[in-house]
Amino acid sequence: MPRAARSENMQLHLLASGGLALVLAQTAAAQAPAGAPDFDSALKADRWLEDWSWVRPDDPQAPAFKNIAFGPEDQWRLTFGGEGRIRAETRDPAEFGIPGAGAVNAANFRGLAHADARFGEDVRLFVQVGSWGQEGRAVPRIFDEAEVAVQRAFADVKLTPEATLRLGRQDLFRSSSRLLFPVDIFNYQLVHDAAALRYRGDHLRVQVFHGERFLTGPGVFEKRDLGGETLTGAFVEGSLDSLPGHEFGAFVLHQETDAGAFPRRPGPEARTSWIARVSRKAAPWTLSAEAGLQTGNVPGADISAWAFATEVTRTLDIPRKPALTMRIDGASGNEAGTDDNETWATLAPVMGYLGRTGDYTATNVIGAYPEVSFDVAPDLRLSLGGEVTWRASRGAAVSAPGAAAPYLPAGVPGDGPVIYGAILKGRWAPSARWEVNGELSWLEPAGALKDFGGEGRFNGVVSLTTRF
Repeated sequence: MPRAARSENMQLHLLASGGLALVLAQTAAAQAPAGAPDFDSALKADRWLEDWSWVRPDDPQAPAFKNIAFGPEDQWRLTFGGEGRIRAETRDPAEFGIPGAGAVNAANFRGLAHADARFGEDVRLFVQVGSWGQEGRAVPRIFDEAEVAVQRAFADVKLTPEATLRLGRQDLFRSSSRLLFPVDIFNYQLVHDAAALRYRGDHLRVQVFHGERFLTGPGVFEKRDLGGETLTGAFVEGSLDSLPGHEFGAFVLHQETDAGAFPRRPGPEARTSWIARVSRKAAPWTLSAEAGLQTGNVPGADISAWAFATEVTRTLDIPRKPALTMRIDGASGNEAGTDDNETWATLAPVMGYLGRTGDYTATNVIGAYPEVSFDVAPDLRLSLGGEVTWRASRGAAVSAPGAAAPYLPAGVPGDGPVIYGAILKGRWAPSARWEVNGELSWLEPAGALKDFGGEGRFNGVVSLTTRF
């Protein structure tokens, strides 16, 4: 599609979807029934978790498009909703300027609409379709564009009050683990075509699943083929009455893939990840720690990799609710001269535990991230953080996520930190319908990365999300 036509389509998408979201959100607010649960509190970032059963279909003042009666004797229920997001970003230069890359100035737009049908108490169907695009990158990334995509489509069958079988395109990594949880930066969101058995009791959450990664293509209902990838896993999370405030988690994932994409690596490979997590919340402290091991094999080598994520937060009981946080995270890279493949491989496009802005993969880096956050106004919270990172191994590369070539190759001499940085972030959420996030960051290369030609990098991001 010509650039001018693509730009015009982008503008039409933004105007139509943004206008529709505003009208529907205002309509729903005006029609919220007196004395009913708050409309905003029912909205969730993960839309399939919403519960609109409190809406009475026969109430003329009920929120629009929620809990509509249909089917035999109006016993079934149907809810519609949607959301739009605009995310603008500037990076100068991209990837520390190592490959000769200049500044990147881009805007991404994503629109999603969903239908949630409840057939009695035991059967449910959730379908979410979307359209997204970008402006600014001459060559879009594989996550940037899709004319029409089925982002999620699954059926739930309740087997017992606590157990549900979910079949179809779904999110598998919604868990307490920071080593697994994907960050929503790209237009595309990580999903799998899978079968998952879920159990949720008073103190125990269990998920067992088997599925195949799904990636959208740029066209209409198009699937992108990067080689086959299957994933089989079991998550167990819970707490004990004898240890109030503590929560525990154990996660096992077995991945078989033709070629790894994050970061790019040759295949085929079979990789199993073993992760254990413990956390404790006892005001004013919140603490968590988790560690992961990966085993398996790639052509010519066995896999022996590790990663960890730790976090300590102290919240002060004074005005502005300031909180002091320290994270120390890390992941292995290959040690020179060993027979094993010791590189930790991420299981999603962008992981939330290592780094703040997606500048480097969760591979061969150990980082410390201090942060202070506080309220500056109603619904507005700011945080100021620092960053210092080292290579876990001089014998392995430091790469940008998904990049074909590293910006610091393996074997480059040098000791000490390779990156320093600072970041200012803000979040304004006057209601669940509207959310604005912004960040300004500066990363400065040091040591081996600076000697190799790395340049200081400025990054600015702002995003607007609306839900209805």
